[in-house]
Amino acid sequence: MTPEQESKSRDEIWNAAYQKWYDAYFNEIVAGRMIDRWQAFNDPAKVIIAVTTSGSVVAGWTLWNQPVYKTFWIMLAGVGALLSVISGSLTIPERIKDWTSTKADFSGVRMQAELLRTQMKLNPEFDVAQAHKSLENIMLRHNDAVNRIRNDFLHARSLDLACKKELDDLLLVRKLWS
Repeated sequence: MTPEQESKSRDEIWNAAYQKWYDAYFNEIVAGRMIDRWQAFNDPAKVIIAVTTSGSVVAGWTLWNQPVYKTFWIMLAGVGALLSVISGSLTIPERIKDWTSTKADFSGVRMQAELLRTQMKLNPEFDVAQAHKSLENIMLRHNDAVNRIRNDFLHARSLDLACKKELDDLLLVRKLWS
């Protein structure tokens, strides 16, 4: 390989590693936001369901017998039953688990790409073949992570745009990978 070809290969590996780093970081942010969205529903639902389950019937009977709280208890029990059905049918705990796994997958890809770029930055005359092999591994892990992303109705284009802006702003402020 000529020095010009080697230099071009180094630049291509550098740019490809950056693209995978950026995309992994973006998807890591998206997954974090999806976890937050599902947790915002799941946490209050768990509390309401727990309060209105059979173990809390004693408290319910106490409230049921007081005219002021009777309507409140009926509404709370109804909401608890509805939330229980919604949580079960939407498999919310499973979704949170999947998005947490997705976030971890992309975090691993991002860290691996960051490591490769750091090694290349510290040694500008890095071994092209070894760097290419590392990049292939990053690309395979990235592809696997993308293929495992769950289709989710809460994942909207507006979320992607907000996450992209968040990452771009972070890059401007921190001047990462300049």
